[in-house]
Amino acid sequence: MKLLVQKNLVEGFTLKSQENLNFCEGCVFGKQHRKPFSTSRASRASNLQGLVHFDVWGLAKIPSSSGAKYFLTFINNLFNFIFLLFLEE
Repeated sequence: MKLLVQKNLVEGFTLKSQENLNFCEGCVFGKQHRKPFSTSRASRASNLQGLVHFDVWGLAKIPSSSGAKYFLTFINNLFNFIFLLFLEE
């Protein structure tokens, strides 16, 4: 703000010389650029059962057509094969 006032780039705004403008961390972080996520697959599995991710999800408010309210997913990292298992209470 001080620089804008000194260079007469702002109309209708005056800044007293004794005023101290605090550093705005949010402004600085908001203007930072972020590096893109890496597209390399360094943690790729080397065999069929090398790396498997799984997750349990539930309790669903609306059950599936078979009455399941919980779901179990398995993802094979080698082929990105997804297996979904419905779990009933």
